[in-house]
Amino acid sequence: MILVYDAFQFLPLFTIFTNKSGFLHQGTKIIKIALPNIEITTTQNVTVQHELATVTDRFLAGFIDAILITVFAILIGLLIESAGSESGEWFIMVVLGVPFIWFYTLTSESIMNGQTIGKKLLRIKVIRLDGKPLTFVDHFTRWSSRLVDIYASATSLGMIMMISSERRQRLGGIISGTVVIRQHPRHHFSLQKIKNLTQFKDSDIQFPQVSQMTENQMIQLKRLLDRKKRYGSDVYDKLLFKTSEKIKKDLQIDSSEKPDKLMRQLLKDYIVLSR
Repeated sequence: MILVYDAFQFLPLFTIFTNKSGFLHQGTKIIKIALPNIEITTTQNVTVQHELATVTDRFLAGFIDAILITVFAILIGLLIESAGSESGEWFIMVVLGVPFIWFYTLTSESIMNGQTIGKKLLRIKVIRLDGKPLTFVDHFTRWSSRLVDIYASATSLGMIMMISSERRQRLGGIISGTVVIRQHPRHHFSLQKIKNLTQFKDSDIQFPQVSQMTENQMIQLKRLLDRKKRYGSDVYDKLLFKTSEKIKKDLQIDSSEKPDKLMRQLLKDYIVLSR
């Protein structure tokens, strides 16, 4: 079974073939930017990569939220008309109308952990650049800046800042040290892409039992190998070791090969067998 470890609401690009997921812990120290992605390296030297939300994603999320607010405002208007008394009208407006309409974004992102309903539907969310959990101060800073870059400029300033900023941040994002990411990146590995990279012969197969594994498992394995090659961290060595031991046990493989070499051979064998 593949388990994806989710730290601070992140979706790491590495997975392990095991029933434990205790290698990644809280705390971060290094941030690298590689647009359109943002990478955060934890204190354990595990780099977590996220795809930044596009301006279109954020515009559509805001548009959905605007529709919801408009519908609610219409309902409040109808309630006020049917209130029958001036005190009733003021009660509905002050208790229901103003708080929802004015504090919608602040309340939603605070309760839904960096998401409004629009953001949730578009599968985007707010995270901190330092990897720590969002605080109310972060939400308040982002919300209060809307007075300048959204409301006062009819969204134009916010759009310009997102387009021109390397991290696609509005004023509130810059001040609070937050960014908006996609929870499900558009760009993924596919088995077909991996097949097109190299050509192997049937005679090269060493472990035919690898056919018991799924395509998704092999894609995750390819990601793990790529990240080990790119970052060379001891943590990835541990992940590869745990992964190889689990696979050898499940597939009854007797091999003394180093974990990374064994995993590469399994990937080659799977590609040949799945043609």
